[in-house]
Amino acid sequence: MLSLGLATEFALTLLTQRFVAFFLIPFIVINVSVSVLPHELQPWFYKYGYGFPVFNLGQAVRTIIFNTKNHLGRNFGVLIAWAVLSLITVPIMIYVTRQREIREEQAKTLPDEREEEIREEQRRIDFGAGTTAQLSPSEERRVEDAERQDRGEKPLVA
Repeated sequence: MLSLGLATEFALTLLTQRFVAFFLIPFIVINVSVSVLPHELQPWFYKYGYGFPVFNLGQAVRTIIFNTKNHLGRNFGVLIAWAVLSLITVPIMIYVTRQREIREEQAKTLPDEREEEIREEQRRIDFGAGTTAQLSPSEERRVEDAERQDRGEKPLVA
């Protein structure tokens, strides 16, 4: 059962909870369809069952309970292979999924550097709108002279 549970855990990590049913239903059908009858009574197509966990688990249980032909080495080998494969793939998928979530979170919280530069430039432009900060040096001098004349002082430029 470990082999089935870990395979389901891998699918859950990969597909998330919303889509795990799309994996689980075919996985159950594929596994159960080969374990109902012995392979000798099934069409050739169902020979893939030798590599799936439910068939090997059922055959191992029949061998232990009813003392039928012994294939326990192959049965446990297939079950352990599924468990080991899942034990390798589940942590890898968890790591990949976590890295993807970290990148998505960083993309949400940290703005692009270029966007930040554009915003800073816009703030500077907005701050100086309507002031002498936008005037050229010659225009600035003329404004200062006009302000001096208003105060009754002599202009610097004649």
